[in-house]
Amino acid sequence: MGLESGSPRILEAMGKKITPARTREAVSALAQAGIKTTSYWVIGYPGETEEDFQQTLDLVEEMKDDLYEADCNPFAYFLTGPGGIGPVGEKNRSRLLYPPETRDMLMLQTWILDTPPPGKRLMTG
Repeated sequence: MGLESGSPRILEAMGKKITPARTREAVSALAQAGIKTTSYWVIGYPGETEEDFQQTLDLVEEMKDDLYEADCNPFAYFLTGPGGIGPVGEKNRSRLLYPPETRDMLMLQTWILDTPPPGKRLMTG
């Protein structure tokens, strides 16, 4: 389940249309039905504060007995969509965070955008 965050503010910014209370209800119902739930969380969403992050940690802690697995991942923005659907690079106003010679040491590539994502208004903390 892509639960993403325990912060109502961040969930709203992501357009998730769910609340932490509904998340608790859903995960609890699945656990009571005997369904092992893997949850996916995003850490470092643009505008996320320490308070937002703590709300996520608190929610995971509250649900620990009902969750089978919690998979936390740093926020990654893909200019043309996830999964390498299209090109990312200089022509899209982005650059590699780490120099190319470090590619063999990294599990993934991290890009820095020179502009905010199109069509999205980033929240500031």
